[in-house]
Amino acid sequence: RRIAEILWAAEDVIVKNEAFVAEMEHYKQLMMRDLFRRGIGHEEFREVKKVGMVPVKWNTSKLRDICELITKGATPTSYGYRFQNSGINFIKAESISEYNEIDLDSVAFIDYDTNKALKRSILQKNDILFTIAGALGRVALVNTEVLPANTNQAVAIIRLDPKYRPRINLDYIMYYLTSSLIRQHIEKTAIVTAQPNINLSHLREFTILMPSLLEQQKITAILSSIDDAIAAARTSVEASKALKMRLISQLLSPPGGDRDPTV
Repeated sequence: RRIAEILWAAEDVIVKNEAFVAEMEHYKQLMMRDLFRRGIGHEEFREVKKVGMVPVKWNTSKLRDICELITKGATPTSYGYRFQNSGINFIKAESISEYNEIDLDSVAFIDYDTNKALKRSILQKNDILFTIAGALGRVALVNTEVLPANTNQAVAIIRLDPKYRPRINLDYIMYYLTSSLIRQHIEKTAIVTAQPNINLSHLREFTILMPSLLEQQKITAILSSIDDAIAAARTSVEASKALKMRLISQLLSPPGGDRDPTV
């Protein structure tokens, strides 16, 4: 009975932590909807086609207008190349997690010659990846840890135009691309087949709302603080699950059996 009480207590901690993660993720979505429609401290608004009411002081732009490149990759086997057991990271749609991060444990690999042949989709630092097939709308940022890397046709590469970088906060664009505004656009334009997808032409036409750089930074800071809380809660969930497994091992081991010394 005492063992059951201990394990149920551990399970209760897991359930509460998971509930907190879900609550914070819901709160984040509400905050994003409010921040990307009303901004911070605005009193005057105007109507923007396909978007709704937004602050008068905000500019609007198509995604293509602020980008140097919007393209996608290809599958190496379509060009006679093979995947390798190691080498240059080849990022697939499934390599981008639901948390908008690149999972390096799920990437494939190609060699130098394949990467060179698929030069159109060689990734650069600060490229934004956007899944356009399968699980639509997952977003991830390319950093130095990922490089060198390439990607396939299920992933779009969004590379901002350097001349706009002084006026654009990269994290703001990342958050915006995961917002309900973009989700609604995806739902309206997605081609529903065995594997749902959206065309690059639709991606290029995404409307981007552009506050001042200062307001972009403020919006990003708010959402980043929420993400930090969610990440900490997820860590607690994983730690709680690991503790429960150690407790099971410790409490249910037969007398004289192996015991986990960390419990």
